[in-house]
Amino acid sequence: MALALLALASVASVRARAQTAQDELAIVVPPDPPAGFDRQRLLQRVQVYVGPIARVIGADGAASASTSGDPIQARFVVQLEWRQAAMTPLDVRVLDTSPAPPKAYNFQVTSAAGWDEFERLLALKLASVLRVATAPPPPPTAAAEPAPAEADAATEEHATKLRPLLEVGGGIATSSTLGERRVLGALRFALASGGWSFGIASTLTFSDQASAGASADVLEASWTASARREWLLPGSARWFAQLGGELGVLAARVTGEVGARERTAYGVSPLASAVVLGGYRLLADGSLVLAFGPTLDLLWTRSEIRAGAARLYDSGHIRLRAELKLGLAL
Repeated sequence: MALALLALASVASVRARAQTAQDELAIVVPPDPPAGFDRQRLLQRVQVYVGPIARVIGADGAASASTSGDPIQARFVVQLEWRQAAMTPLDVRVLDTSPAPPKAYNFQVTSAAGWDEFERLLALKLASVLRVATAPPPPPTAAAEPAPAEADAATEEHATKLRPLLEVGGGIATSSTLGERRVLGALRFALASGGWSFGIASTLTFSDQASAGASADVLEASWTASARREWLLPGSARWFAQLGGELGVLAARVTGEVGARERTAYGVSPLASAVVLGGYRLLADGSLVLAFGPTLDLLWTRSEIRAGAARLYDSGHIRLRAELKLGLAL
C-alpha cells in the first residue's frame, strides 16, 4: 500500500513538473557571433535558470528554424543581436507568441568580465522576463467613477463653498412724488454659498429740482442689509432668477438757492426693499453673471423739504428702481 502511494506521488510530481515546464523557449543566434561564443554552453546555462518556467529547445533546432524561414514552434523566441564583433553590448529581444498579437520584451547585457559571467547575466535577465510573462493577470479593479460624476461633484463643492461676491450696477429711479427719472448707481458686497447670498448694498442718485423760482441739488444715498436667493431656471444651467429683500436707511441732502441765499437740509427715512432679478451666467460656474430687474423701495417716513412756497424735495413713500447689474464672485 505504501509503495502504491509513493508511486502515485511520484507520478503526480512528474506531471506537475511537466506542467510547469511545458512552455518551450528557442534561442536564435545570428550566423556570425563574436569569437569565443559557445552556443551549447549558453543553452545549458539558460536551462538551469529557466528550467522551472520553460524548456529550452536544442541549438540545432533553433538554428535551422531561424534560417529556413519557417516559424519556430515555441512559445518564447529569444533573438540575440550584437552591435559589434565583441562580447558586449548585446541586445536581446524576447517574443511571447501566446497572445495575439505577440508581445515583445527587450533588455541588454551591457558588460561582462568574461563569457562565464556573460552567460550568467543573460540567463538571469531572461529568467526575470519569463517570470513577468508567465505571471497571472492581476485581479480586476473596481471601475473608476465616471468623469461626469466627478465634474458634477466638483461643481457642487464649488457652488457650496463660501465666496465673496461683488456686484456693481446702474439704472434709473423714480418716486411716487417726483415724476422725473434719476440716474442711479448701485454697489453690493456679499458672501455667497449655494443659492444664498448675504451682504451690504448701497445706492446713489443725483438730480436737480426747480420749483416756484427756487432750485436745488438733491443727493440720495441708501445703505441696506441685503439677502437674496437664487434659482436656476428649469432646463438651463445658465439662466437664473433671484428674489431678495433689503432693510436699511435712505438719506437725502438738499442744497438749494432761495433768492440770493443758499440753504442745505437733510431728510432720513428707514427703508425696506423687495428685489426681483433675472439673469444669465456668463461663466458656467456662476462666478460672472449679468442680471436685470426692478426693485421696490418702501420708505417708512416721508421727508419733505420746502423753502417758502417752493417744494425743494419730497421723498414720498415709494421709490421704484430698474437696474442692470454685473456680479463677480471673487
